[in-house]
Amino acid sequence: MLVNVTEHLISWSNGNASGDAGEYVYDLDHGQLWRLGSEEGYSVIYGKRRFCGVVQLEKTQQVKLAFFRVAEWK
Repeated sequence: MLVNVTEHLISWSNGNASGDAGEYVYDLDHGQLWRLGSEEGYSVIYGKRRFCGVVQLEKTQQVKLAFFRVAEWK
């Protein structure tokens, strides 16, 4: 499990803890909880200021690639 706290966001991922591989963001400014995705076995999210980076796995027959989708939270 990974937790990041900024002045605007709390973000966390469960990895695969307790059967939930979700990546979550709690928006402190608006009091809302969001589930951004789920990557079983490799659930990761990073937060910095108003930015979030969520891991996404690209599954091909030969290789599994992990990359981050990064966005500014508005």
